[in-house]
Amino acid sequence: MRCAWRWAVAAVQLVLVLVLATYLWREHWGLDDELARATALKQHFDAWKQSTRARHTADSAALQYGALDLSQSQAVGVLRSTPDFRGNQCSNVPYDGELRASVIIIQHNEEPTTLFRTVASVLARTPMALLSDIVVVDDASQTDLSSLFDGIHVGVPVQFVRSDERLGVARARMLGVKASAGDVLVFLDAHVEVGHGWLPPLLAHVTTHPADAISPVLDAIDPASLAIRRSPAMIAGFRWDMLFKWLSIPVQHRSAAAGGDGGGGVAYPSPVLPGVVAIRGTTLEHLGGFDQGLTYWGGDNLELSFKVWMCSGRAVIHPCSRVAHMFMPQHPYLFPDGVAASYTRNILRIVEVWLDEYKPQFYGHRASHFTGVDFGDVSAQIALRSRLGCKPFSWYVQTVYPQLHVPEHHNLAWGELRCGTVCLDTMGHGDGEEVGTFGCHGLGGNQYWVLTAQGELMHGVLCLAATPTGVSLAKCALDDNPPPAQQWSYGPDKKLENKGTSLCLHLNPKGGVHMVPCAAASMVWSFSFAL
Repeated sequence: MRCAWRWAVAAVQLVLVLVLATYLWREHWGLDDELARATALKQHFDAWKQSTRARHTADSAALQYGALDLSQSQAVGVLRSTPDFRGNQCSNVPYDGELRASVIIIQHNEEPTTLFRTVASVLARTPMALLSDIVVVDDASQTDLSSLFDGIHVGVPVQFVRSDERLGVARARMLGVKASAGDVLVFLDAHVEVGHGWLPPLLAHVTTHPADAISPVLDAIDPASLAIRRSPAMIAGFRWDMLFKWLSIPVQHRSAAAGGDGGGGVAYPSPVLPGVVAIRGTTLEHLGGFDQGLTYWGGDNLELSFKVWMCSGRAVIHPCSRVAHMFMPQHPYLFPDGVAASYTRNILRIVEVWLDEYKPQFYGHRASHFTGVDFGDVSAQIALRSRLGCKPFSWYVQTVYPQLHVPEHHNLAWGELRCGTVCLDTMGHGDGEEVGTFGCHGLGGNQYWVLTAQGELMHGVLCLAATPTGVSLAKCALDDNPPPAQQWSYGPDKKLENKGTSLCLHLNPKGGVHMVPCAAASMVWSFSFAL
């Protein structure tokens, strides 16, 4: 009897513990509230889709969404369970401050399910006490999606601001800023899904570091399968042609970033931030906002990163904040004068305002491509930089981005390396991999080479190395005595002779390049610029 009594008491205690645990779980993490919001969001979208079915189907058939699998996106729905890629110490980064965030989303011809999924993820996975509002700016889309958010009542207001004039990312973001009410401005793309606990680390950081801009780690959404894949914590940078690139975290910051892989998790500096970024409204105002001369797409993240680093605080990434982003292999958006023209004009504005004496490093990559391009008046941006007392770009290169290799000023030749109609091309390969040839496009990138005074044929920090059997890329010695395999001579006959093999670079009839005896080498190579 006594044993049965003990079992009964134990069972009652277990039930009480479970009830208390459930209560605390729901009260502390808002489980009931999140489930209620998720249900309401799905019901709202289903009702909208039903009421606009005919027009929505026709619009979806007419518009092009790049590599997005439309049927798969619709099958996934507007809210789904997503993997939690945060480290063990990241599950509950506390924030009990007073700052509230406005989430600003710019959309142009976005597929409706994808757009609503972005907004729904914010509403479902963000503590409502931390949000002021969500502002969706429609940048002159072909289809007016304002009805998509009509009558939505889930936590905080969702404003839909439509521009009938095509503004582009920078100007549309500033339109969103004017409509927002929060202390912190969080700029999201229209094809993301925020993760659990994504906002508190960002707010906590800008509370203690008000002059900084901060980004989450961006995981990847596959546009075909819609699968979400974990991305390692990295920093962002750029090449001298100003193309964005991801880089490994420097050794001295890896312990800080370890929160993304099971450690403590502290924001770590990055030379450049991606387009998903949070910044205090007062800081963005102090920095003059986004350059309103930037058109359509490209460069806005570079400009903001330069402004923050040189005129304000730091650009950082927090490993405990994760947002899944759909990276498209091609642009599904419309550009009145083409994406290349828009990007080129924007990058030229940034280069002219911020690069100081380093401008020749940029123009040497793609000089012919920029001839005659009108990038507009940048006098106001130059005056702003002077008024803010910003640091020089030399400080940025030496202190913030020492990984950016600065070619020596006494190089012998640079630019594309042409043989007839084809150019020597890295083909996107890395250390130890072969190079090839590709039709000359005049855009620099994989076809940009520098012949140094030491005879190195460099592409970034990689050098062309020759053996009797082939030609490949190898890490440059970056000193005054490179190995013979990486030393090349370039004379009036325009042949490229390798010191280590005493052979010359030649087009391979089977494709690519190979080495042949110089006496038999009939090919001549021409640089864009040579002394």
